Amino acid sequence: MLTSVLLFVVASSAVPLRVGDTLPVVAGETLSGRTLALPSAAKGKAAMVVFSFSRAGGNDARLWNDHVSIEGADEGRLLSFTVMMLESVPWILRGMVTSSIRKQMPSAMYERSSVVFRDEAIWKQRLAASDERRAYVLLIDGGARICWMNSGPFSDSAFGRLKEAVSRVDPPPI
Repeated sequence: MLTSVLLFVVASSAVPLRVGDTLPVVAGETLSGRTLALPSAAKGKAAMVVFSFSRAGGNDARLWNDHVSIEGADEGRLLSFTVMMLESVPWILRGMVTSSIRKQMPSAMYERSSVVFRDEAIWKQRLAASDERRAYVLLIDGGARICWMNSGPFSDSAFGRLKEAVSRVDPPPI
């Protein structure tokens, strides 16, 4: 019971992130089995970080990643990372769920996609995640400072706002 109380206190103390804040550390296992810790994995470069909390949110995340790839991320101009928060998946199903995700994800994204099985409530608060069916997108600069945030579903207009924000990052990666 004490553990539950401590988890509630920690989760309730998570403050929603805002533009200008530094991205807190989030670490998980990549789809290739290595540890990925952000923001250090961005290596001081601008990056898009996409969080998802469900299968539908993962589909929304894929749209963001596909569009960034088309715009030149595959040429190294803008790094993109996907963080799949899966703490709510029953432990007995986690391996199967991770395997299914791996089969659906392009192999080029394995090293930049991580599954995280803890702190889901904290990250929902940090991202003000009100709808698990969508992805939550952050743009960070080389210093891990949040330059732009989106909490709505993918759309061409939202992607246009991301591109505009990317162009203001110094130096612009795209």
